[in-house]
Amino acid sequence: MTAVAIISAMNLVLIVAVYTEVKILAAILFVFWVLGLGGALAFRSTRQKAWAYAAFAGFVPFFPIGLVGIYGVRKMIDTPATDQLTGQSTPQKVFGYNQTVVWAYLALGVMSIVVEFVIQFFVSSMPTLAGAAGGMLIIVFFLHKNLKVLQIFPDYFVFQNGALASPQIIRYADIEQLEANKKQVLVRMWDRKKPVKIPFNLFNAAERDEVGQMLAAIRA
Repeated sequence: MTAVAIISAMNLVLIVAVYTEVKILAAILFVFWVLGLGGALAFRSTRQKAWAYAAFAGFVPFFPIGLVGIYGVRKMIDTPATDQLTGQSTPQKVFGYNQTVVWAYLALGVMSIVVEFVIQFFVSSMPTLAGAAGGMLIIVFFLHKNLKVLQIFPDYFVFQNGALASPQIIRYADIEQLEANKKQVLVRMWDRKKPVKIPFNLFNAAERDEVGQMLAAIRA
């Protein structure tokens, strides 16, 4: 809820700034602001996903910083389900997101913002997509920097394919088959038609062999 509150405060400051120039646009943004914050608060109280979807819609017009609000609501949805299991024991191993990719997001984001400043200073004062893209990439960097992609527990593992994706709790007893190749591990479940795909490129290069070995040991 902290991320939602911070982004909502930032969005409100933006609305106030817009109000001095374009009152109609500020009014429209205010409606979305109420929808975003109100939906998040309502979901926190009722746990009804319809309110969470309303909050998602409310944060979309504030792109790119609205992504953080969407991430915050997503965490609110996922937390009770994951805490019920992960709170019972300490993970045997935790694998984070590929740091090479993470820092590439930051580098590209900074470069895009620099390009935006250069264009506005030397070419045109009109804003371009470079600044928005740069801001989005920097937000993606912070969302993924400390992301726990794979957590190995004694009886299950938790897999999260990206910051905005829902964590998937996979119990070892529910696994029918594990298939590994050079690109990914396919986890076939007894109660699911589609396998869970765990791409190796999500992990740091030095950890990929260990990821494969630990997953293979589950069904050994």
